[in-house]
Amino acid sequence: EGDTALIEAVREGNCDVVELLLKKGADPSNDYGNNALIVAAGRGHYDIVQLLLNDGADLSTANDEGDTALIAAARWGKCDVVELLLKKGADPSHSNDVSYFD
Repeated sequence: EGDTALIEAVREGNCDVVELLLKKGADPSNDYGNNALIVAAGRGHYDIVQLLLNDGADLSTANDEGDTALIAAARWGKCDVVELLLKKGADPSHSNDVSYFD
């Protein structure tokens, strides 16, 4: 599916593997414009989101549909992750490219 080892580890919530891969300079994105932070936020992996932010992940990065980590976390009801991202400076006014009412 075009995913890196880091994206797969994030998706499955393997924090130790994520940390190891980050130390080795793993690529944080996939072929669909998603990055590790967006995936972790959407899955609700709070500890991994913290780890990625501490490693310098960019809160403003969006995927091909305009989704940021904050949008992904909000979509899937991950309130603790939404709160963390907002505390770290995520832009709550950013909008994606999808409209369900058009």
